[in-house]
Amino acid sequence: MKLLPAILLLYSFTLISNDGIVKFQPLSSGLNSNIFTQQQQLFHSQKDFNDLWQQIHKTESMMADIPPKIDFSKKSVIACFIGNNGHGMLIDSVRSSGTSLTIYEERLTLDQGCDGSSVHDSPFEMIVVNGKNWKVANAQVVEEEMECHGE
Repeated sequence: MKLLPAILLLYSFTLISNDGIVKFQPLSSGLNSNIFTQQQQLFHSQKDFNDLWQQIHKTESMMADIPPKIDFSKKSVIACFIGNNGHGMLIDSVRSSGTSLTIYEERLTLDQGCDGSSVHDSPFEMIVVNGKNWKVANAQVVEEEMECHGE
């Protein structure tokens, strides 16, 4: 029974030692996800990922018709949506803490004087991250307002 605390300590150390910056690869992004609430979705299977891809593809014509194949035995996909709270987004970085991921997003909004400021887009970005044991993905959002200057 003395072995159990040592195993738990080793497990905790392993999780802590893996914390930090997580490398990611952009997969797809656009302005028309048709998802109007801010959220992050974590995918661990090709089928679930394909279902989301097809749903978004209906309103985002710039996406490829066929979703890319992902090696879900080694990787996960995160889809980030800012709802109708902005006019563009960019994932800046991803950090881990245990089995949780924090996605650092930059959200672009347009000043009231800009053309298109009243248009309600639904921007999104999808990324691939190494690892398949992630349980939660949360966002930290930095908002940047773009000023427009009339003539």
